[in-house]
Amino acid sequence: MTDALFLTSGDVDDLAEPADYVAAVRDAYRQVGSGAPAEPRTALTSRDPPGMLTTYAAILPDTGAMGGYTYAAGFGAEDAWFMTPLFDAETGEPLALLDGASMNPYKTGAAGAVAVDALARDDATEIAVIGS
Repeated sequence: MTDALFLTSGDVDDLAEPADYVAAVRDAYRQVGSGAPAEPRTALTSRDPPGMLTTYAAILPDTGAMGGYTYAAGFGAEDAWFMTPLFDAETGEPLALLDGASMNPYKTGAAGAVAVDALARDDATEIAVIGS
């Protein structure tokens, strides 16, 4: 086994600015659009105890990493638990396990920002947000 990092939410909090998340998500979508393997959301549910395990995964060869975003919710807990495992895309070696809780709003917002950039008209100056 290698010396993979374990980073808590506190460790991750100040590692990136919102614009960094947008750039990373945009690049990941570019790689997936160019054929990099990715799995859409997979959700597994449990009835007893009631809960859900959800995961997304991708191999991003240009980034040199592969991994995903996994979370568990329910199971009698009052919260959800978010984890991001990262592996080397060439060797499969574990690189890090990140507590993904502090990244959650940024990665979700970044996906929306990339969508707006890709879908909005070049001359758009206003946006309407419907729903939540």
